[in-house]
Amino acid sequence: MRLRRAEEIETLSYRTVVELNAESRLALQRRVATIARRPERAQRLVDQRAGRADRRQADRASRTHRSHQQEREMLADAR
Repeated sequence: MRLRRAEEIETLSYRTVVELNAESRLALQRRVATIARRPERAQRLVDQRAGRADRRQADRASRTHRSHQQEREMLADAR
């Protein structure tokens, strides 16, 4: 049994194995509802990942803008 779980974790990821095991322990009606919500959850995770990249790019742009602005201020102060 432990070897099987290790293989599952290696193949699917720890988080996925934990979620699948939790689902299998639910009562039948809750299990059906949980399985039915999988596509919604998957799409939400995709959207979160996409938003993460956009936020990173925006953060980088604002940091670059601030650093250039600070350089200009330092040059102005030095004059």
